[in-house]
Amino acid sequence: MVPLEREPVGTGTRVKGLGFGGAEASYQIQNERSPVRFAAGAPIQIIVKLENHEVDPATMVVLYPLKPGKGKRQILIAGVGFMALHSKSDLQTKQQQMTFTKYGQASLKIVPSAPLAPGEYAIAVQSKDQQPTAYCFGVDAAN
Repeated sequence: MVPLEREPVGTGTRVKGLGFGGAEASYQIQNERSPVRFAAGAPIQIIVKLENHEVDPATMVVLYPLKPGKGKRQILIAGVGFMALHSKSDLQTKQQQMTFTKYGQASLKIVPSAPLAPGEYAIAVQSKDQQPTAYCFGVDAAN
């Protein structure tokens, strides 16, 4: 087992054309690349321990691809276009599907339902802690 990179999650905003051109808000993680790497096609199994075993783990654990650039990795929370005529968010559309199985007495094994494409990823686990934390890793293209 390899421990995943653990990083605090911040938020960022970007306004275009004094707000008339639109705006975006995103969750951000420092650095463009995780030091924890997996090869494309390699089986990825993640073990997590949840605080509350009474709820569906799919409501507490999510896996997202991250967009690297300008010294950080991010996922779009919300965006509005010119004059707020359209909006978008990657939180639901980019969420990766996973399967959950019990692992030991108090943990879960999580496996992505499909192989992950090369890129940067973050697993978010909801907890009572106020500071959001992401567990990050990257998938490298096959040689």
